[in-house]
Amino acid sequence: MIFLYNVIMRKILRTLFFSSISLFASNYLLNNIKFGSNTDAILIVIGLSLLYFFIFPILKLLSLPYKGIAGLILSSVLVFIVIQVLSTLIPGFVITESDTRNLRIFDFMLPSRHLTQFWAVVYSAVTISIVNGFLSWMCKSK
Repeated sequence: MIFLYNVIMRKILRTLFFSSISLFASNYLLNNIKFGSNTDAILIVIGLSLLYFFIFPILKLLSLPYKGIAGLILSSVLVFIVIQVLSTLIPGFVITESDTRNLRIFDFMLPSRHLTQFWAVVYSAVTISIVNGFLSWMCKSK
């Protein structure tokens, strides 16, 4: 019983940690996520963690794609929906328009582009999905 409790707590803490890192990595790259307070940031991380902790095991059971490109697209769509819902429920959580000015990835300068609020949410959702997927892949239990 204690072993099962430890395994579940470890998975919950790992999911919370990965969600917070992916959220702040997306904010670092795009600088479009504004939090009213630390409580708002914690609520957003908990919302994303609930998505990753409960939805993806259900997708496994339903045999829907959760790995590869199809999994990335499905994950991005789900994160997009969760971000939209959380931005309406939490008044201090705002996603603003953004620019991709001086964005370097692997020492390649990406072209500067102005993002409307919709595209900023889309880019944030894709970034969150990629970072969370990468961290989950790196710490996969065998």
